[in-house]
Amino acid sequence: MTQSSPNNPVMAEGEPTPADSLLKANGMILAETSIPISDSKSTNEQMWTPFWLRRGTLAAFILSYILLIIGIVILLVVDRKSDGIATSESRLHYLWTYGPTAILSVLAAFWGQAEHRSKQMLPWGILRSRPSKASSTLFLDYVSETQIWALYKSLRSSHFPVVFSITVSLLIKILTLVSTGLLVLQYQTVSRGNKPVTALDSFNQSNYNLTSDDGLPLWDTVAMSIYNKSFPLGTSQKYAVPTLDFKNNMPKNNYTADIILPAFSADMACETAEVTRLSDCPDEETWEDDFITMQIHFTTPSCNFVKLWQWEDGCPSKSHNFRFMSSDFLSCNNSVEALRDGPEEELHAAFFTGRVAQGHEALHPLGELDTKHPTYLSVVVCKPSYTIAPATVSFDNEQSILSVQRTGDSSLPDQHLPDIAPINIIQRILRMTTIQGTAHHDGEYVTTWDALLSDVVNLQGVYSDKSEDDQFDSLFLILMIFLKRKLAASLMDPKILKDGLTDLFNTLAAQMAKSQLMVPDSQRYNATVHLTEQRIRVRELSFFWMLGILVVLIPLTAGLSVVAPRGVVSRDPGSIGGLATILARSHNLAKYLSGMGSAQISVMKKAFENASCTSQISHTEMGKTFSVEVSRFKESDQPQSEDAEGHRVKWWHPSSLTATHKFLVICLLVAIIVALELLLQQSLKHGGLMEVEDRGSIRYTWVYIPAAVMILVQLLVGMTGSSSNIMLVYHELRISPSTASRTLMNDPQSLLTLHAIYRSISQRHWAILAMSLALLLTPFLTIVTSGLYYAESSSATESVSLKIRDHLLPEPETDGSWEETSAFISYMLINNSISYPNWTRHGLVFPELSISSLSEAELSAMGPVNLTATVPALRPSLNCTFVQPDQMNRTYYTDDESGSFPTAEVDIYYASECNSTYISWDKGIWSIGYNASQNIANLESYTCPHDKVLLVAVYGSSYDLNATLCEGYLEQVNVETRFSLPNFDIISTNLVESTARRLPNGSVSLAYLMDVSGSMGIPRPLNGYSDLFTIMFELADNDGLRLEDLTGEKGFPKLVQQFEWYWRLMYPQVLNIGARKSSPIDTAPTLSATIIQPNHFRLQQSAASTRVLEALLGALVLCMAVSVWAMNNRAGEVLPKNPCSIGAAGSLIAGAAMLKEDVIPPGAEWCDDKELEKRGVFHGYLFSLGWWGEKGTEGRRYGVDIGKAE
Repeated sequence: MTQSSPNNPVMAEGEPTPADSLLKANGMILAETSIPISDSKSTNEQMWTPFWLRRGTLAAFILSYILLIIGIVILLVVDRKSDGIATSESRLHYLWTYGPTAILSVLAAFWGQAEHRSKQMLPWGILRSRPSKASSTLFLDYVSETQIWALYKSLRSSHFPVVFSITVSLLIKILTLVSTGLLVLQYQTVSRGNKPVTALDSFNQSNYNLTSDDGLPLWDTVAMSIYNKSFPLGTSQKYAVPTLDFKNNMPKNNYTADIILPAFSADMACETAEVTRLSDCPDEETWEDDFITMQIHFTTPSCNFVKLWQWEDGCPSKSHNFRFMSSDFLSCNNSVEALRDGPEEELHAAFFTGRVAQGHEALHPLGELDTKHPTYLSVVVCKPSYTIAPATVSFDNEQSILSVQRTGDSSLPDQHLPDIAPINIIQRILRMTTIQGTAHHDGEYVTTWDALLSDVVNLQGVYSDKSEDDQFDSLFLILMIFLKRKLAASLMDPKILKDGLTDLFNTLAAQMAKSQLMVPDSQRYNATVHLTEQRIRVRELSFFWMLGILVVLIPLTAGLSVVAPRGVVSRDPGSIGGLATILARSHNLAKYLSGMGSAQISVMKKAFENASCTSQISHTEMGKTFSVEVSRFKESDQPQSEDAEGHRVKWWHPSSLTATHKFLVICLLVAIIVALELLLQQSLKHGGLMEVEDRGSIRYTWVYIPAAVMILVQLLVGMTGSSSNIMLVYHELRISPSTASRTLMNDPQSLLTLHAIYRSISQRHWAILAMSLALLLTPFLTIVTSGLYYAESSSATESVSLKIRDHLLPEPETDGSWEETSAFISYMLINNSISYPNWTRHGLVFPELSISSLSEAELSAMGPVNLTATVPALRPSLNCTFVQPDQMNRTYYTDDESGSFPTAEVDIYYASECNSTYISWDKGIWSIGYNASQNIANLESYTCPHDKVLLVAVYGSSYDLNATLCEGYLEQVNVETRFSLPNFDIISTNLVESTARRLPNGSVSLAYLMDVSGSMGIPRPLNGYSDLFTIMFELADNDGLRLEDLTGEKGFPKLVQQFEWYWRLMYPQVLNIGARKSSPIDTAPTLSATIIQPNHFRLQQSAASTRVLEALLGALVLCMAVSVWAMNNRAGEVLPKNPCSIGAAGSLIAGAAMLKEDVIPPGAEWCDDKELEKRGVFHGYLFSLGWWGEKGTEGRRYGVDIGKAE
């Protein structure tokens, strides 16, 4: 079919041309064109400037940089001021990692348009500024070049608009990459003030009682010295403060809290006294009740003292060889009569340690002593004091006191207890060491605390130089335990004595104050809480990179604002139609380009080698005309039609649009999807990909490397998208005729992606839609990747083998100090004074374990680690039977001699348990009237085997006795146990009850229950409770348990529960101390265990981010596949050259009928797309790309024109 050619004559206005008639006949003209634009007086003839290059737009970019700078600086300031921006969790990391990257991705998309317009407008700017060579104007192409190459070319040519725009674009890409590491989640200690807390007690003297039998403050101190027990709540070594309720308003995690509280502390100002005189032994006739009284005169730098010293059975003689340690309270007066008559504030505490050497008739003044046999005497005189003053107290989350610092704030007054003098504090302490309660100990009744103290002294190995003649007050034995002094002789040193007494007094006074100088109360205080949280922190490296880049972007953008080509063209020349409106007025350029549609760029450059090009505005009868003019062009250089010369056309194939390139990109996307999925499964399976450091430069690797990979994907897809946008319009014109609005006026590269998507959907450009969607999705890759990997706090695990180093016998061996030791430990446990010793828990005793593959040094080097293992442990249990009334005979009577004390004889029959027919129990019931009364008997019948020794508990009121029989036995049970290494401290236990089994030889004599109870030194109350019932009712925390709760069959389960509670507390300590037998190391059984190292960080891959990335990458694969499918028709023969330069694009429309005035009327070059559409330019025509004219004819050309091309 014959097509239109530029040689068709121009018809008069209103008359159809021959081309019109032919095209209309063939259906290529859809409607008549409207009136010429030159007839419209509303034509805008102002020079055009792209929106993205306007000064206001570039100023907005500069403003955005400034706002970003302000934003990240604010983030850093908040981060430093608040130790983090906010608290978050690892699983929510995408909420804050996506933000900075998303903002910069939007900024990059906007700047992409500014960069594109700078490249596009530069040739027009040169044309407008001066006549220039065609190579630097008509054939200058920065649009299709890669950024790096375009930057290099523009630098060489000093094309600064392009230099600035590309540099900014590259910096924004780097900025986006760096932003992925701006915010990081890491553990940080933060402080929060004004947290209200309630104090549960306050200082008040109403509870103070000098004669109280409460000795727990003393034993708490002893336990802390022996077992490194934590101080009771509200106390430290020197201070006592209110106990706080931390249940409300406090975090759940580990924290510390600083609170200004009234704090009690006591001190003693001690001086070493000089003994000046010892009185002579008085005459025998002056003795009173076999006691003699002597005087010791001593002095300190501030005072003189006299002590009256009493000796029993006469003066010391040659047979005496003993040491003594005692204390007294003395007034600062050398008068014997005024020793204790002065006011309390004048009393001093004096402490004496001395030795009387053998060979002396008596004590003599020191100046007269025989130097060969000295009498040694040390005296320390102390003046106690105490204060209750405000202090800043630091607590941990267990309410243990970490530190106490006096505030020194005069606005916070000190508290005074008017009836408690400082000397009363030390009087109460000495009272605690000399309580005269009675207890059964070693077969006799002794002072309660002396019984326990004797056990502790023996157990701890202190006072190893003990002598039977020593006369030591209990205080000094406690001092030896407190100081861990093995020899009593060490206390003869006045310095050791003075320093030790001061430290002991400080600690005992704090414990006593907490116990007796505080009453229940409810006061509010404000706390400052310090806790370790996962805080969003600003990474300094990323911050300073971003800050530097943003600062650099400001002058670069400002430079572009200065040199950007503005007002250099009459309208947007980006589309084929836009360029056609200008070329229609550029007659000589169109003439010279005519016939070069199929020519290569190199051929065209050679033809225009000597030409000079410029743009100009002309004034004609039709108005202003904008055109590009060419001078000094030699028509002889104009190439002839390639087809006419029989040469084959070399078609232009962008590498990014080849099937091979798209296939490789698709393969890369699929490979990334597979890699992401494999890594995710590895992360889920192993609790992370690897161990990493939360701090240091290594953390940037898992942030920047994935982001860099996604930026690479973005570049590859962007290359394909950019080439597709260049090619797509020409491709559609090549396939079939199309309307101007669909092709000629379509410039995808100059549109924001969302706009391009909208237009492609409305015009059903599926290829454009696919690539536009791909370009829209690629920025999200970097955004989502910023939250792909994160370091999460976790525990590192290592499998190890444990060796069981010993085994446990059912009962302790007969020798050893297990009875005293377990008695003391049980007593401390009952009063919550210590934690359970190693290898025991309530109701459980474990074998000793060791890790065969690790030494203690290696374990210590690992830091705080835990170990989990399932360990077989022994558990003592009871099998108790309630004795029914018909199984016992009870006979009640009153002893005539004792008068008011009723007694009873109880016969209990249990022939099924032993060969004997009955057990007879006959004891006095030590109670008055109807008070509760109990007694314990553990009896072994001559005919009953030892392993059947039972606990026989007789209890109830005087004339309503109940009886219970209990048998003791051992079970072995597997326990899931968590230990703290290297000491194997037990952290937690979980019994696997299904594994519990009774040991074949596990019957245990319950005699141990009474043996240990009797060794405790339990004070015997007036109501006649036995040791066991005293423990149950008085010492254990039983929430108001009463005897009535235990009597009868209804109370039997509660009774058994109480018995078993104590049995399981006490007997594991007996076994732990006295029933261990070592196992040979080479044959020792082994257990599997796992070492857990906390505070390690594992690199985690976010499942949510992975799935989003996989979806995005999958969508990109689909878009690329659609692009391949949509552009496969005649994709190889579309364009003979890159159409991005003015000359190349113009050669494809030069000489076309569409440039004639009846299609493009004068003045069209001043109209934008909307105005052209309004005026009907190009309306009613179909356009196509291909060959026009007959083959072999001189006018044959390749390009775009009206109609259907060949």
